[in-house]
Amino acid sequence: MARDIVLTVYPFEELDSDAQQRAYENWLSGGVWHWGDDWAASIKNFCEIAPIGFISADYAAGHVDVNWSEKDSYQNDNGRFLAGIRAWKWLHNNGWHDLSKANADGACTLTGYCGDCPPFDVIKAYCEGDPRLVPDLEQVFYEAAQAWAHAARKDLEYSESLDAFKEVCEGNEYEFDIEGSTQ
Repeated sequence: MARDIVLTVYPFEELDSDAQQRAYENWLSGGVWHWGDDWAASIKNFCEIAPIGFISADYAAGHVDVNWSEKDSYQNDNGRFLAGIRAWKWLHNNGWHDLSKANADGACTLTGYCGDCPPFDVIKAYCEGDPRLVPDLEQVFYEAAQAWAHAARKDLEYSESLDAFKEVCEGNEYEFDIEGSTQ
């Protein structure tokens, strides 16, 4: 005679605190930053059009290493030292103001992902601010890359949060056994 096995499942919010903690820790152990590749594509594409080269990124620290790059359209390495009004004009004359306005408004022109926008926020601020206060172009683009790294870190931190896990559980209607294991 066969016996029917009945397994009772629960949504996350109905689990006791210990089972919730186990479920959350199991989820974290699986690597939860599903958008990491999109963030990486954003900085890679930004560096392809900017006068900087991508070296590496430390998402956990919110830091990116870049260097000034002598690309075809930036033949003169001395451009990196343009500052003040000359740097402000360079940003405007080379299309960075228009591009930064579009991306700051959410156009995400590089990859279609929101990670495209943070570097352009910095450039837009310099383009629309006092031209005399624009640092050298190397600093402008370094700050733009750092803005991307900071935003990527915030996204990573959020993706690992209990709030993000609760959203995933609710949105995907995850169910757990009484111990907090997924079913």
